[in-house]
Amino acid sequence: MVRCMRADVIVVGGGPAGLLTAYEVASAGFEVVVLEEHKSIGRPSHCAGLVSVKGLRRLGIRVPSKVIINDKILCATFVSPSGYRFDIGRGETQAYVIDRELFDRYLADLAEKKGVTVLTEHKVTDVRTSNQGRIRVSFKSTRGVIEAEAKCVVIAEGVSCRLSRRLGFAVPRVRLPAVQHDIEGGDANIDTVELHFGRRVAPGFFAWVIPLKSDTVRVGVAAYNFPRKRLKKFLIRRFRGSRFKILRKMGGRVITSGPVRRCVRGGVIIVGDTAGHVKPTTGGGVILGGICARIAGRTVAGFLEKNATDPRVLLSYDATWRRVLGREFSAMKMVRFLLNALTDKILDNLFKNMEFFHVDALLERYGDMDFQREVILRGMTSVRVLALALRSLIP
Repeated sequence: MVRCMRADVIVVGGGPAGLLTAYEVASAGFEVVVLEEHKSIGRPSHCAGLVSVKGLRRLGIRVPSKVIINDKILCATFVSPSGYRFDIGRGETQAYVIDRELFDRYLADLAEKKGVTVLTEHKVTDVRTSNQGRIRVSFKSTRGVIEAEAKCVVIAEGVSCRLSRRLGFAVPRVRLPAVQHDIEGGDANIDTVELHFGRRVAPGFFAWVIPLKSDTVRVGVAAYNFPRKRLKKFLIRRFRGSRFKILRKMGGRVITSGPVRRCVRGGVIIVGDTAGHVKPTTGGGVILGGICARIAGRTVAGFLEKNATDPRVLLSYDATWRRVLGREFSAMKMVRFLLNALTDKILDNLFKNMEFFHVDALLERYGDMDFQREVILRGMTSVRVLALALRSLIP
C-alpha cells in the first residue's frame, strides 16, 4: 500500500547534522520530518566520541551530564613511529568524551521540542523532483511504502552517500576504513588522549587511545588498508603486558579529503559527512559539520519564509559555509597532505626535536581542536618551525 504525506522539509538521516538542520528550520515555524533508517537514533555508533568543550559552546549546545563519559580530557600526547612524544595541554578541560548514542538522542529531543517529527525505521529509497517543482521522497517503513512531498530535502545520510551520489552530488574522495575497540584493563591516563602516527601504524591517518574510565579505553585505527590487522598489532604493542578484555567492537569510515565542491542541487542540499564537512586532520565532524548544518537550516528557513519558488535561493548555503569555514578546511587539507607525505624517519625527527625548538609551546598557545587555521598559519611563518623542518629533513 502506498500512502502520501507532506511537509515543508524532509531531512534524510537522524545524525547530528541532520538533527541540527531540522532544529533550525523548525525553530522558524516550519514543518520538518526527519527520516532515520535505523531502529533507534544514535545507532549504530561509529564515532570515537571526542568533542571539544569550545566547539560545543560554538554550537550553542549544553550537553547533559548523562551524555558525558569522561569530562577530564586535559591533554593530548602525540607519538611518533619510534616512540618519541610530546604533549599539548593547558591545565584545564579541553574536550569531553561523549556517548554518541545519548548525544544524538539529546539532539533529537531538542528538535522534537521545536516540533520536528522524527521517524525511525524509515529508509529512503528515492528522491526526485515532481512536475510542480516540489521534491518527492519514497521510503520504506514497517507500515509499507510511503510517498512524501516537500519544498526542500536535506540529505544527511552520513558517509554512505548512496542517495547523494544518485542525485549527482560529488562524494568525498578519501573515506578511510576505521576500526575501534573499547577495552577493559588497558593502562592509560584518564586525562590524556594519545595519537600515534606513522606509516607502519596507520598510513594515511593515525591510531588513537581515548580514556573512557579509569580502567577502560577506546582504541582505534583508520588507515588506507587493513585497519583490523593494524589495530590488532597496535593493541599488542601499546598494551604489551596488560591483560585487557575487548568489551565492544565498532567500525566505520573517516573522511580526510575535505568538503565536496557543491552542496546544493535544485531543492536538495547535503550536510554533515555527506558534504565532507569533516576535519581532514583528525576526522572529526560533529562541531564543524554542526556549524555548517545550522547554516543550512537557517538558509532553508529563509527560503521558506520568502515563499521562494526558485531553488537557486538555496545556493547561499554554499556561499555562507565557505565564507565561514572554507579557509579552515583548506588549511587542514594542506596539513593532511603534508602528514601523508612524511616518512616515518622524518616524523621521528620532527617529534624528537619538537621540544628543543619550542614548537610544542606554539601549539599550546594557539592550537584549537576545531579551528586550526590560525596555528597552521603561525607555524608556516615561524622561524622555529622552519628550523625544526630543516633539522628534521636534512640527515
